[in-house]
Amino acid sequence: MEKRILSPYEGFQKQFVASDLDFVIGGGAMGGGKEQPLNALVLTSKGYVKMGDLKEGDYVSTPFDGQSKIIRIYEHKNKDIYRITTTDGRVCECGLSHWWCICDSECDNKKVVDTYTMIKMLNNGDSVFIPIPNEQYFDKKFVFFSPYLLGLLGIVPKRYIYNSLKTRMLVLKGLEKRFCKKDVYIFCEDRIKNRFKELVASLGFATNEYPTLLKDYITISNSSCVQIKSIELLPEKQDTRCIYIDSYQHLYITNDFITTHNTTAAVMSIAEPSLDPKFRSVFLRNNLGDLKSGGGILDEFRNIYGSSIDVIESGDPHVNFPSGARADVTHIADQSREKVLQRFKGRQYDFIYFDEGTGFTWDCFSALFSRNRGQAKWTGKIRMTTNPKRNHWIRTFIDWYIGLDGYIIPQRNGVVRYFYLRGKSVKDVVWGDSKEEVYQRCRAEIDRVLADFNKKHHNRFTYKHVIKSFTFYEGKMSDNKAIMDSNSGYIGSVAMMGGNEAMANLMGNWNVDSDVEAESLIDGEMFTNFVTNDPQVNGDKWITADLADTGTDNFVAIVWNGLHIIDIKIVMHSTPRQNADILKTLAIEHNIADSHIIFDAIRAVYINDYLPDALPFISNSYPRGVYARQFAKLKDECFMRVVEAFKRRYLSIESHILDLKYTHQLLKTDITIENELKEETMVVAFKDMPSGKKALLTKKEMNAKLGQGRSMDLIDPIAMRFLPLLNYPYGRELLGGGFIEEEPMYEGNDSVNIFDETFWA
Repeated sequence: MEKRILSPYEGFQKQFVASDLDFVIGGGAMGGGKEQPLNALVLTSKGYVKMGDLKEGDYVSTPFDGQSKIIRIYEHKNKDIYRITTTDGRVCECGLSHWWCICDSECDNKKVVDTYTMIKMLNNGDSVFIPIPNEQYFDKKFVFFSPYLLGLLGIVPKRYIYNSLKTRMLVLKGLEKRFCKKDVYIFCEDRIKNRFKELVASLGFATNEYPTLLKDYITISNSSCVQIKSIELLPEKQDTRCIYIDSYQHLYITNDFITTHNTTAAVMSIAEPSLDPKFRSVFLRNNLGDLKSGGGILDEFRNIYGSSIDVIESGDPHVNFPSGARADVTHIADQSREKVLQRFKGRQYDFIYFDEGTGFTWDCFSALFSRNRGQAKWTGKIRMTTNPKRNHWIRTFIDWYIGLDGYIIPQRNGVVRYFYLRGKSVKDVVWGDSKEEVYQRCRAEIDRVLADFNKKHHNRFTYKHVIKSFTFYEGKMSDNKAIMDSNSGYIGSVAMMGGNEAMANLMGNWNVDSDVEAESLIDGEMFTNFVTNDPQVNGDKWITADLADTGTDNFVAIVWNGLHIIDIKIVMHSTPRQNADILKTLAIEHNIADSHIIFDAIRAVYINDYLPDALPFISNSYPRGVYARQFAKLKDECFMRVVEAFKRRYLSIESHILDLKYTHQLLKTDITIENELKEETMVVAFKDMPSGKKALLTKKEMNAKLGQGRSMDLIDPIAMRFLPLLNYPYGRELLGGGFIEEEPMYEGNDSVNIFDETFWA
């Protein structure tokens, strides 16, 4: 008989296998990052910044979707460093696990791989291309001399390269006038040539270089990608950093404008218990194909136990152990409680494993929970591995372990708690730090259950038998040594999920959900543009207020200059008089007329008693603007304005406001403005009415999507801001206040054409 020594890896796998608790969930982050030396340069809206100088919360430039926020930074000591050189002379340095977006020569078939994978491709003779970043945005900087004149003189300071688009284009026109003949730029000095290439790269173009002994000839390429020329290992190791950013593809721009994502533990958990011939276990998936396909549960059994076990694939798949122990491997298609109980009637399992826990309903889980008792010595155990998903019962079940930002609280990872199921809903689970605490919280229910059991079993059972122990272990991809050693490119495969799905799987964020993202009209990229946008000001100041009084929501007042949020006031449990005083104070502080105060009149019609000129917002009244025929109510019309403003980058906010914290009435804890705003915008969605008009989801429906008992605190007063702007077409809301840009915002007549079908919906 084949003998094997099973040794789980340190970290998550060892914790998961060794635990003797009743119920253990493992999941969360898979891990991974972007590994570069501390002196590597990372592009921001202000220009290049050293990797070592970046902080969590900083914004960096991305190749395809503007600016993105750094969510996490990971430090790595003493790593091998590789120098990557492209055919047009771009150079950067990174570690072996650094991610890259690569493509074919036509810039199609994009995928994310690590440096290791690229080296293997080059060694195999494959050509490797990386997409060229789009035209980059930089903060506008004051310049002392004419950009065109400096270009004409062949003088290109860094300040002029990392500046507004208008400044860069004027420099390029000057260079073209001086150095270009028939679309070919001719340079005799490397200094001017290199600055020219840097400028062109910032505009989203590559170059082709043809050097000669005395002169270098350069053309601007129409290609949207550039080829990797070489990857060289540097002689000295360096400390590196991995940064994880909140963007669609999680890529950023480094030097020279170069674009740079566990069932095993469960199978090992039954190794010792399976020495008992009475031991019975079941491994569950919600998909039949996953059981038998490559990399499925049956393959895991073969890989771990080898020929010592007998794997039966046909009919009812299962695994037989030499002792006589058995592990069933099955799927559950119909997860209704009745069907599950019927299917597993009469069966008892010492060990139940749910693979990909988010594929199972609460009804299915709770039904099988009642079948978790067998005849073996090691019995009554449930194990589950899962990836994060916001709108799922697992998220509610493990809520104590998760912070407001959606990430696992490090101090609570692996902490043991106790629970009792006293109802049919996951919200009926009673928690405590000890079995005694749980018992005191639901003593009557437990005593009734025990009374029935003890009649038949001579008072053998106490409350300790029905209250279960539990913990949650955060799993990371970096803990999975097998995958890291054999398939480092797997990180890239996960990263290509993009959006919230990649954020959940790679970083373990439980506040995101790809299903919600697909339905939402305001995505992560739009929100990032909002928080990094130039101030959308025009001198037209307003105050919008959502008044909660003694309800469960907060009083929220937002101060505006144009469509730029300049101040915000949030108060708990305020009285009508206090609400009016707050609004008066804000109006005086910001020099705003009472007639420019908009308030929620559904709840607070009394405001006009204190501020007669204030403008009431009656959310359920008829729509009234340019696109009124498209919507059922005024609130629907204003919220669609919010969506369009996000799309068109016509909203902005003072950066210091984003970090402000307030106490959420329902969460009973502090939360940042940025985090709450991002959460609320993500759940904004509409439904089509039988009349053909659009209606916003009800507040109750959107609150349900938020989860955790949260409420839409901040988005309502943002929607109110568009009440006086409803007669302006989308994208032209700032016209009334003399908003000035470098170039006109639009072309044509300001008036509305009644023959435009969008006017009549």
